[in-house]
Parts: sequence; structure tokens; C-alpha cells
Amino acid sequence: MFCPLCGKQNPDQALVCFGCGKDLPKFASPPPPRPGTVNLNPNAPHARGKLLVVPRGAQLPFTCLKCGQPATRWVPIKHAWLNPALYLLILFGLIGIIIVAVLTKRMDLQTPLCEAHAGIRRQRIIAGAVLLLACVPVGILVGNLVPGDAGAGWGMLVGIVLFIGGIVALSLRNLLRPERIDDFGITLRGVHSSVLAQLGASQPITPTMTPIA
Repeated sequence: MFCPLCGKQNPDQALVCFGCGKDLPKFASPPPPRPGTVNLNPNAPHARGKLLVVPRGAQLPFTCLKCGQPATRWVPIKHAWLNPALYLLILFGLIGIIIVAVLTKRMDLQTPLCEAHAGIRRQRIIAGAVLLLACVPVGILVGNLVPGDAGAGWGMLVGIVLFIGGIVALSLRNLLRPERIDDFGITLRGVHSSVLAQLGASQPITPTMTPIA
């Protein structure tokens, strides 16, 4: 039995995890597939080329998705995805923005990360928030410090650069980029190759038909 919280292997009869001390589920969970094997359960997390497919409600192994090292924590990450072609709706103004917001697919994912990558995510969130909060006051300050009519232009430029930097930092905070989100689950890019090898590719089981004599 593999603990769903820390990933440690325990005897099938164990009631408490030997690794983290938490209660174990009543039924044993099968071990993850060996690297390079085929995962016959399409409803489990699996590799699709260089992408990771995570069905809704599926449990990821307790391995950092970014580096393949043992994870130290579960990080709840909110992912959002929209078909790129639908971004053109923004050109229609407020109505288009509302439609985009409605059509955007979202999924919360408990993501295993090591301490280093959890720290990188934290730093990007802080940096993005600081840049967004600073774009207006710093822009005004620069505008007042630069003499003449050029001050307003320089202040606006600095404010725009800080604003864009904040948006970029926040957009990179999730470390993994969703390629698609639908009713089945989420497809992620940027997962370490060792994690993809550990999970294996999915191959749904199809019934075989026996010819009638």
C-alpha cells in the first residue's frame, strides 16, 4: 500500500503510514507502474508524449513534478485554460470579456512539489504582487522626478513596464502550463521526464471480439 499523502510504501495490512504517521485507507492501492511501462488505467495520471494527463479526482505520486525528486508538500494550484482562438472575443469589449470568463475552464490540482520549487512559486507570487502594487506609485514618482514634459512619458513607461512584469511573474507562478482543461481533467506541459516515465503511458483496455464459428 502506498500512502496517498507522502508516497511511502507500507504493508497492505498497515493502518497507519510508517512515513508520515497518518491513517491509511482501508483498501490497498496498487504500486505505480515501472518506468517505461504502460498504464492500463486511463482514469489514472499518465503520460502522453511530453505531456501529463491528470483526470479529475486522480491522485498524483508524491514526487515533485518539476524535478522528479521526492516532494515535501502538496501545493493546491488553481489552473485555468481557454482555447487560444477564443481570446479574439476580447476585441468585442465588455461582452467579449464576459464570454471569455464564462468559457474559461478551471481545475484545482493538489500538486506535489519539492521545497525548492515550492519556494520558486512563492517568490514569483511575491514578485508579481509587489510589481503590480508598485506600478502606479513608482510611475508617478518617476514622472515627478524627471523634469519637463518628458516626465509624464517616462512615468507612464515605467508604470507599464512594472505592470507587465507583475503580470508575467504571476502567470509563471504555477510552474506547469496547462495545454488543455476539460470535463475529463487537465493536460500539463513542463513535467519532468522522470515523472512521466514513472507514470507510464495510458492504453485503455478494449474488449476483444471472438468470431462466431
